[in-house]
Amino acid sequence: MPKFDLASLDTRAASSEGRPLVLLNRSRQPLTNDDGTEVSISFFGQNSDQFRRNLRSQQEARRVLADQGKAVTGDFLDREQVDTLIACTASWNFDELDGAPFPCSPQNVVKFWNDPRFVQLHAQAISFILDASNFLPASAGSPPSSDTAGSSSSSLARFPTAVPSVTSSGTSG
Repeated sequence: MPKFDLASLDTRAASSEGRPLVLLNRSRQPLTNDDGTEVSISFFGQNSDQFRRNLRSQQEARRVLADQGKAVTGDFLDREQVDTLIACTASWNFDELDGAPFPCSPQNVVKFWNDPRFVQLHAQAISFILDASNFLPASAGSPPSSDTAGSSSSSLARFPTAVPSVTSSGTSG
């Protein structure tokens, strides 16, 4: 009888390296860059140091609020979500926003996740970060399921997103 090695469930290494989430258009087809590569954002997982440091910081902020007799508000929770996305964004492979260069940098990560035009990505990205199956080694079994059959990157998690309009008048903060 074949033996099962529990180490095949280790998500620590992949969580610390980051894994890509492929962005889909409204037709659930991968968005692509000019060179044909799929547009993706790579995230550190919940078992990474980045996630854990952010979580500890959030727990401390909640403790301070409680000590001051203040309630956790919706705005506070929204800020926690954005802070998690900022802390867990490893990289992205798109390089332009509103027609201007937009490389992945700490400043641009903050700008991107605070831009209200991309709020629809927040829940999808948080779900990706918290789903341990996105960070399992390939040998641990089947890759995460995908609604995009036959893609060359079927092991990547995929979430649909609205394609921002080029003529959008929204500003980033």
